[in-house]
Amino acid sequence: MDLQRPTQSALVAELTRQEDRMTTRARPGRPALVVGIILALVLPLLSTAPSRAASATSLSVNLASPRGPSTGVGEGFLYGISEDGSRPADQFLQPLGINAFRGGGWFSGGWIRDGYQNGSATRADVDSIVAQAKRLTRPPYHAQYQVLVSDIYGANGGQPSNTRYPCDNGDCSNWISFVDSTVGALQASGLTFSYDIWNEPDISAFWT
Repeated sequence: MDLQRPTQSALVAELTRQEDRMTTRARPGRPALVVGIILALVLPLLSTAPSRAASATSLSVNLASPRGPSTGVGEGFLYGISEDGSRPADQFLQPLGINAFRGGGWFSGGWIRDGYQNGSATRADVDSIVAQAKRLTRPPYHAQYQVLVSDIYGANGGQPSNTRYPCDNGDCSNWISFVDSTVGALQASGLTFSYDIWNEPDISAFWT
């Protein structure tokens, strides 16, 4: 456990309060003895070594020392492709050498907007994902398409305060229907996807 040392002024103030209390209720001569004992215990704290924060270890990286060729890990991006997957043009996209793309058709409101069923908003998201993946997972890109399942669900930070979240109150039946409908439709496209089941952290913008 990382404890902070008390300041000298705080110790003096506490000792003064202790002395005042003991003066009113102790026998004559007793306060001086007790205060002396307290001082003997706390004064060593004032001269201890610097705190751990002051002695933090510094790290350095030698950029002139190669560790081998770049593997291109992480050369991708989140969103940035039009809903139908047609833009930006290859002349702008191909030089980036991407190997991954993350998306989920967040624009429609998805499952939440459809009233927790497979409606037009959910299908619009799935259709957009398929259109984008047809371009990005094939030559010349061969990128991995990472589906943000929470985007299809509609949990994009703008959902209503009464949103029903997966497995609320221990009931996962609607979540199972959602996964069966959306992942089933993506698999039916014949394309290969990876899935980020729930992209968002446990903060109020995404879990209310």
